[in-house]
Parts: sequence; structure tokens; C-alpha cells
Amino acid sequence: MKHFTESDVHIAAAAIANARGNRHGVPAIVDILEVIGPKLREEVIEDTRAALEALDKDSAITRITRERDQANERAERAIEVNLRYQTEIQTLEENRAATAVLIDGLTRRAEEAEERLSVQPEGGAR
Repeated sequence: MKHFTESDVHIAAAAIANARGNRHGVPAIVDILEVIGPKLREEVIEDTRAALEALDKDSAITRITRERDQANERAERAIEVNLRYQTEIQTLEENRAATAVLIDGLTRRAEEAEERLSVQPEGGAR
């Protein structure tokens, strides 16, 4: 047991022993563990330890499960962000390709216009 001290065990054991006594009509006793016999005291303390260990284990499992779920949520958000950026990158690449085609076309037209101008007689076309 990591989270419970020996004092915690004795406090819980006393509560359990008093609860058992209450079921049989015995009022609560402050020093119940000192009053009951050694065999019953050991049983109550052993049962209490088992219960607290199970609680400890369940708490650890709950914590691990919660941490796993939080990690999964963070991973899902990261994947969503990654997909958005991939979509944006793809759009930018498509725009860049379209821009390159436009520039090539404009460059070709400019070159063709330049050629036409260079072959015309000095007086211009009539």
C-alpha cells in the first residue's frame, strides 16, 4: 500500500470493528482494537489492509485509465491539426502549381510578342 499509513489502517480497522459491533447492538468503542481479542484484531486489520490495497489498486487503475484517455484525446487533436495542415499544404501546392502554369503561359506569350516585335519592319506593321 502506497497511499495509506499504518495509522490509516488502524483508524479504518477500528471503524470496521465498531461497525461489526454496532450490528450486534454494541455501542462504538474508542479503543476498539485494544478491547477485542488478538485473533479478531488481526482479522480486522488484515481485512482492512486488503480493502485499502484494493482501493489503492482501483485508484491506480482509474488514474492510469484517465491518463490513457487524456493521452488519446491529445493524440486525436494532434491528428486533426496535422490533417488540417496537410490540407492547407496541399492547397498551397496546388496553388503554386497553378501559378507556375500561369507564369509559364505568360512567359511564352511575352516571348512570342517579343519575337513578333523583333520581326516587324522598323516602320511597324501596315
